[in-house]
Amino acid sequence: MSRQPLKAVFLDTSFLITLTDSGRDNHDVAVRYYSHWFENGTKMFVSAICYAEYLSKAECLPAYILNSIEVVPFNAEAAAIAGCFMRGRNKLNSPTGVRDALKDDVKILASAVAYGVSAIAHCDGKSMGKFIAQSHELLPEASSLTSILLADGFNTGTANLGALELPL
Repeated sequence: MSRQPLKAVFLDTSFLITLTDSGRDNHDVAVRYYSHWFENGTKMFVSAICYAEYLSKAECLPAYILNSIEVVPFNAEAAAIAGCFMRGRNKLNSPTGVRDALKDDVKILASAVAYGVSAIAHCDGKSMGKFIAQSHELLPEASSLTSILLADGFNTGTANLGALELPL
């Protein structure tokens, strides 16, 4: 059964790290997206898996960020979707082969699909971005999920979780 994507975004671990570390490439892009979503009341989700990964690198998220996002569990629906993705994992391999983090990436992707969000915001074009695109082939429910790669810069259309805004 196909459902309309929720005008919401899933924030990957790499997005959280980039948002909170001013020394990282694309920090300003992460801040622009986060600010836009916060100011426009866009729902922002973070998987408990992402939050655990983030906490392995830092003590805590700043309170203003933690209070503006919803940390969601890896639930039974997400587990079923992750299982589907893992059965098709030959299509979900990174260019350098299967990584140890593949299972967590698949769980994060599956959670985003389970929660029916419009997009995943991340910094990982080599795996997460490719996994999002490849997931469309594996599961119809994933077909409307889009990738927001911070290296592509800020785009108002993308921030509004719609089509890309084309330059005039």
